[in-house]
Amino acid sequence: MSVFDLESRQRRIRHVTGLCARNLSPLEPERPLHTFVTLHMDPSQPCFYRTETYLDSVNPTWQQVDSIQFTNGVDLGSSRFIVRVWATDKDYAKEEDFNIFIEWDVDLYALEFLDTKLENANIPYPPNSLIFGMLGGYYRAPIEGSDSGDGKRKREETTTVDKKKGGNIPFIRVDRQKVKNSYSGSSIERIAVLQKSIHTIESKVTSNKAEAHELLQERNEREKTERECARLKMKLRLAGSELREKTAELKMEHVQLRETRISNDKRAASMKASRRVLDTNKEELGTMNAKLNDRVDLLQQAQKMVSIRQTRIILQLHSIYNLEMISAKDSLCQICGLTLPNSDFTGYDEETVATALGYTAHLVAMIAKYLDLPLRYPILPMCSRSSIRDDVNLSIPEKDRLYPLYMKGKEKGPFEHGVSLLNQDIKQLLDSQLLESQNINATLPNLMLLLSHFTKLSQQHIREVNLSVRSKNSGSMSSSASQGRSINEEPKATLPKVRKDGGIDL
Repeated sequence: MSVFDLESRQRRIRHVTGLCARNLSPLEPERPLHTFVTLHMDPSQPCFYRTETYLDSVNPTWQQVDSIQFTNGVDLGSSRFIVRVWATDKDYAKEEDFNIFIEWDVDLYALEFLDTKLENANIPYPPNSLIFGMLGGYYRAPIEGSDSGDGKRKREETTTVDKKKGGNIPFIRVDRQKVKNSYSGSSIERIAVLQKSIHTIESKVTSNKAEAHELLQERNEREKTERECARLKMKLRLAGSELREKTAELKMEHVQLRETRISNDKRAASMKASRRVLDTNKEELGTMNAKLNDRVDLLQQAQKMVSIRQTRIILQLHSIYNLEMISAKDSLCQICGLTLPNSDFTGYDEETVATALGYTAHLVAMIAKYLDLPLRYPILPMCSRSSIRDDVNLSIPEKDRLYPLYMKGKEKGPFEHGVSLLNQDIKQLLDSQLLESQNINATLPNLMLLLSHFTKLSQQHIREVNLSVRSKNSGSMSSSASQGRSINEEPKATLPKVRKDGGIDL
């Protein structure tokens, strides 16, 4: 055995084939641990290998380590890395429930050899021991105070001897039989002659090396020149080949250019023809737009006449069904001289209320008819026995959809619901004219608000007609003046007549 007992085997990360732990200290007594291991090159970097989770054991032995499973960029030739053992005692634990149980900066050269098999190593393990499998055996950290293991280099026995006051001088104890005699004078002379000859040979070798270096430099320069020449020749051949290819491509592009020009000429002729068609279509479109504008004017005039006619008819209905306010404080109104309260019919005669509701229902139905507005809740006007249908609520049976607008012989609930549906129809008429009601249950006041709107609309129509007639009269005056007519011959304007019922006679 030599003084320096050198290791004959390397220890690298790629040699690690197994990981296990012994005598792990549980977090709580009698509760087994769930553990897994991660390997890191640096504490701040993510792991490059992770074992599976070993359940319910303080002596886990994880599956065999395979360097193929390591992440890319790991230095497989390194002998140092970080080992972290993660543990928890929770059942059905998640990843965030595990905490670092052991963190160890491992140097594989500092580990001591245990045995080729764990079952053969009948030795006690300290708490929280980590064991590594590699090179056909198992290794662990050296125990403090132990002189065994591969982490320490074996040394020969040494001793010290006192030498006056110079202190302790170390020496090596050897066998006397191994001691050899010192050199003789003749041997030293031979050595000197040999050294001189060696010096001469070394000087020759140095000069030969210089010459050889110069020859090699010349040869390298020559070879470099030959390589450059060959490269330039190859470049010239490639340039000639590329020139021929570019020339062929240029010819093809000339052919394509001629074909493109011919195609563009055809397309230009086609576009000219299309442009002529477009101009013709634009003229036709202008003519059609003029006709459309004329028809729009006719439509607007017709709509205006329809609006005037609708306003006239509704005002005639107003004259038939006379509505009056008898108490502004209570918003109490009469229709055809019959008082109709607002949704509270206590203390009123049933037949009077039924007749007033019949008049109101018939007036609402006629206004909706002349406005061409389908009511949400259809009305069946039958004087004092009028009724109203609810076709909106689909949960009501077909036989119960008809609600009376009279109380005699009927229950109070259906009657009140029928009155509320009638108020909803009046609100629909108000919404169609962009009017707002303060109280939806005010039946006749809301109806009077609608009729007053049509009265104002009728007055606006009268003003518009007067303005139209005046503009026509001024136009006729200017035309007669241009034709040399006398002012005394000016035709008189015919103003529209407004009837007492609010209608207009043109």
